[in-house]
Amino acid sequence: MNNLWNVRLKKYQRMLLRYSKFVLNDHFVLALLFLVGGLGLGYSNFLKSLPDALNWWSKPLIVVIFVLVLQIGSFVSLLDGPDTVFLLPLENKMFSFLKRAFRHSFFIASCFQSLCVLIAVPFLQQGVHLTEISIFLLWLIQLLLKEIYLGQFFIISYSVSFDKWWIKVLFEIVGPSLVIIVALYVSAFEALLLTIAISISVFYFARKAAKQNVFRWKRMLQIENHRMMGLYHFINLFTDVPQVKGKIHRFKLLDVYLPKMKSSKDVFKFLYWRALIRKGEYSNLFLRLSLLGFFILMFIPNVLLAVILTILFLYLIGFQLLPLYNDYDDIIFTHIYPLKREARLSNFRGMLRVLLLVTGIVFVVASVFARHSLYETLGIAGATILMIIILTGNFLTKYAAKNT
Repeated sequence: MNNLWNVRLKKYQRMLLRYSKFVLNDHFVLALLFLVGGLGLGYSNFLKSLPDALNWWSKPLIVVIFVLVLQIGSFVSLLDGPDTVFLLPLENKMFSFLKRAFRHSFFIASCFQSLCVLIAVPFLQQGVHLTEISIFLLWLIQLLLKEIYLGQFFIISYSVSFDKWWIKVLFEIVGPSLVIIVALYVSAFEALLLTIAISISVFYFARKAAKQNVFRWKRMLQIENHRMMGLYHFINLFTDVPQVKGKIHRFKLLDVYLPKMKSSKDVFKFLYWRALIRKGEYSNLFLRLSLLGFFILMFIPNVLLAVILTILFLYLIGFQLLPLYNDYDDIIFTHIYPLKREARLSNFRGMLRVLLLVTGIVFVVASVFARHSLYETLGIAGATILMIIILTGNFLTKYAAKNT
């Protein structure tokens, strides 16, 4: 089983490495750098604004943040559909396979949890007034809570009675919240002892369930498939993934607001707007990037950084929507009918301008929430208009000429 895990882990890592060059492209890395810089600047200003006295909301905020961070990182079992047939004779060895899966999952999750605790250290010292020893114990508690979070999948893999929604809420939200509350309001050492006791109990019941029950193939495959589809949907934001098939949604109620085909010049206007609305890969991409940019810009008080992020998000949205231009190339009728290329380009340019203009207005509204002055807001609006002109001008013309 160890060899089987090693083979599957290498295959999984090769898949991640293959897609990483599409996800970590120059544009996304640049956006990520600005995002981290903006959040870091905002975090620094937030720490400077904290008073010397302890705020009533500091400890509840840490409880909420640590519980939310705990939800990131799932159990990676790397099970596959044919396993229900080919690994059935080795069912008595599946517990050792799950132990390897747990070690890998916990190692990745513990790195992320440690990073989040490290980021929270300045606030824990200045805002919550914790000592270094208390912060260290809180870090150990967070790692143990993640161990318990992942350990529940051992019991779920064998016990049907344990696989209930209220037990999931107890393990993932209620229990961790109570433990962190004890650590912050009572004693971090007592909370650590409580967490160790819970951890030992979880793995004791996991071994007991493995001895008394058979392995739940369908349930564990369902959990793994759900995790992989979440990963594939994220990667699909950057490149096409064979496992993610686009779905067409009718949205009949929106037909009245979509452009009508009044002449042959409006054919592609008719088609492009309906493709944008009905195809999730385009509409979801537009909405997610627009909302992400809005919420980030709301917390960026620095006008220069806000202008750079506005230009960057507009570029990302415009660039990611460019493949829509060739969306109908595989339909033979668009080549048979006497439709001019200039009309097609004009229709696409008009649609892209409207989308980027709507996004620009949203970003300007975000700058108002960030309390920029009138002149700073006008500067952001001017940068938005300039970027829209560049993207829908010569840049789009060259793209269309190259991909037609």
